[in-house]
Amino acid sequence: MERNGTRKVIGIFPLGSLFLEKDMKRLIGPLVFVVLTGLSFGTDETFALKQLRHVGHVEKFHLVLDAPGKVIIRYESTDSYKISKVDAKSNYTIEDNLIRGFRNLGGTIEKFPKQDPNNMTYSSLGEAVRPPVPAGSDFLAVNELQSHVYEFVPDHPVKIGESWSHTAGMVSVECSLVGHIKLGKIDCLKIAMTMKLNKEKYPGSTKETVWLRAKDFSLQKLDARTEGAEYTSNLPMSMNKNHMTIDRL
Repeated sequence: MERNGTRKVIGIFPLGSLFLEKDMKRLIGPLVFVVLTGLSFGTDETFALKQLRHVGHVEKFHLVLDAPGKVIIRYESTDSYKISKVDAKSNYTIEDNLIRGFRNLGGTIEKFPKQDPNNMTYSSLGEAVRPPVPAGSDFLAVNELQSHVYEFVPDHPVKIGESWSHTAGMVSVECSLVGHIKLGKIDCLKIAMTMKLNKEKYPGSTKETVWLRAKDFSLQKLDARTEGAEYTSNLPMSMNKNHMTIDRL
């Protein structure tokens, strides 16, 4: 997961030296957390969700990624995410600090070294603000899908059972507010998501479930499964399925 002391990631996939440093910017940082306010309860269970970020706020998450193939990959990390900037339009920047982590690439286990924080910027609706992709860069379908994992915030009030959708670039995102559910002792709202690449030459889709804490709508848990997202570059694996979980600590 490191080359010359620097951790490498691609989109939501921190898969080590296989990927380019520029893709660090595409981490959804999941590891980005979502703090939502403006909840209104009515007889029709309508939720007016509006994101609110506070500079200095910190949350911690544990991420696990399993990706079977010719080369078995497992990645785990524990990170803290601190809001370092919020602008007038509610765009925000997260400072990602790795606490601990490792990768298992084909049976070789590597612990991640101490490193400088990574800064990631998002819009008020959780859309990653990404720099332009350099000409000639490899296109990875799985990365394009995972770059939209946190785009589950509606831009209008929604009711239990209501769906919403949007298209961003090559990806179509559909969401539905399923209802209330308890995870352990935490009361949550459950959101179901489906993301699909809308270009025929690039296959792949992701089914995802998100749980937000009912008291403040911050992220509690995320579970995403991607299938059929083939690579177009010559990587030493044959992988078109993966499973990622993010749990709040």
